Amino acid sequence: MHILVLLLSLMISCGEDEPSKTNIVKGELLKSNNSPVVALQKKSYNNEWFTFCTGTLISKQHVLTAAHCSEHKEKIYNTEDLRVLVACTKTNSNGIKAINVSKVSQSPNFDRTAMTTRNSDGIIEPDNAGDIAIWTLAEASNLEPAQILNNKVQQNPLQDGATIEVWGFGKKHQWDTGNNTSASLAKAELVFSDLSELSVKKQVYENGRHYKKKITLVFSSIGKSEFYLGGPGQPDTCGGDSGGPAFLKNAEHPFTVIGITSRGESTCERGGVYTFAPVYYDWVQGIIQGTDI
Repeated sequence: MHILVLLLSLMISCGEDEPSKTNIVKGELLKSNNSPVVALQKKSYNNEWFTFCTGTLISKQHVLTAAHCSEHKEKIYNTEDLRVLVACTKTNSNGIKAINVSKVSQSPNFDRTAMTTRNSDGIIEPDNAGDIAIWTLAEASNLEPAQILNNKVQQNPLQDGATIEVWGFGKKHQWDTGNNTSASLAKAELVFSDLSELSVKKQVYENGRHYKKKITLVFSSIGKSEFYLGGPGQPDTCGGDSGGPAFLKNAEHPFTVIGITSRGESTCERGGVYTFAPVYYDWVQGIIQGTDI
């Protein structure tokens, strides 16, 4: 589905104030932002703008984000209610422009059911939810865009031990009630592992009695078009980071997108699932070049 409403850009509050003393979930708050990472805002019922997701410029006029950041109850948001803040570290500072949205394109493979599916042990595993979307901007940004890793050029880029950096405007910890009108940009570094480990409490029967026992489960970090990143004791993305980038470090381009923040536990401390962006490289290029319908 596409929404085709052309809007003008606005001047709004966003800039490079001093960072707050709170920290993203074991990450680093940024004092300046010349990166392609942007804040996504939506208009509330009382016509106030608030930040609810994160995105990445992948061309001067296209923002990569999550499909679930682009709709409510299976209906794509009206573009009149959306805008993108560029070059921000805090969304309530002064002097930076917001760019309105002219079109929202969701992946035709977006599977809403897969977004809420857990395995038999109650764990959110990577699979094939297709949680990816592109917002076309009403005018071009002046920032240098990121690049999506081309899977056909670089085979098997997601290697065990790869360093990945996640960015977002989300919560700084699970209890952060936050003020979505003043979200802050942060980043955190993680090391990818082929296998992920999570502990769960399971009902067991031993020695003649039933009780809950803590069990460590091991599962593959790689799904059909998604991967799992992080775990207990490591940095993690949280609410509001959805749609934000996972950059592959040490790539040729300084901002090489390998993943998009999709979903995880509400506790923001057990890792989460990321859309594997290279799978969608051709679809993304079709949107950017205007050949996708």
